[in-house]
Amino acid sequence: MSGRGSPLTITIGKRAFENGPLHIFTPADRIEEHARLLFDHLAKENYLRGLSRETFASRAADTFLAVNQIHPFREGNGRTQRAFFRALARDAGHELHFTVVSRKRMIDASIEGSRGQPEMMRHLFDEISDLVRIAPLREAIQFLDTQKFQWNDRYIATTTPGQSYDGYLVGRNKSNFMMRDNARIFVGNLGDLPASAAIGGPIRFVASGIEREPTKTAT
Repeated sequence: MSGRGSPLTITIGKRAFENGPLHIFTPADRIEEHARLLFDHLAKENYLRGLSRETFASRAADTFLAVNQIHPFREGNGRTQRAFFRALARDAGHELHFTVVSRKRMIDASIEGSRGQPEMMRHLFDEISDLVRIAPLREAIQFLDTQKFQWNDRYIATTTPGQSYDGYLVGRNKSNFMMRDNARIFVGNLGDLPASAAIGGPIRFVASGIEREPTKTAT
């Protein structure tokens, strides 16, 4: 039996939720072949060096999903992937801040990616490589921690410019606000709030995007 850090010798799968469809990862006897092809392709792309932040984020997200599908270990795949992609990003002149990604958001993005829909993971990578959005998201998470709120079990992200939102106002500071809908939490630009918005009350708006001076933060 394969243990933590040891390549799989049997093919495994995972269910997104109880009694849900089983997603099968790369067959054990194809892991080495698929990994070699993937990393050979990454080398041909010069390990994503020389790309703009936006282009890097998109390509890194697609590569992350490909690595996740290979899934070479019984346990520890997620931690190994995050460590590798942080190093890949730094070598390419970028930073990835996985500490602001909730477990729920990563699971949802991975599921969507396994269905051939990479947009959620691309959006995630675009956000966690952008200091303008990382800083207020980190502040929101720190606040939720003080409230003993299990934010890791909720989808939490910054608002997307041009997208409509409908939910309830949770709180605000001098630059941003936090809202929730039935299942998700978002951090938005304070300027997007309706003048009548009250804490706990309903809000509806179209996002313009986070506007904040970048702040140097640690991974």
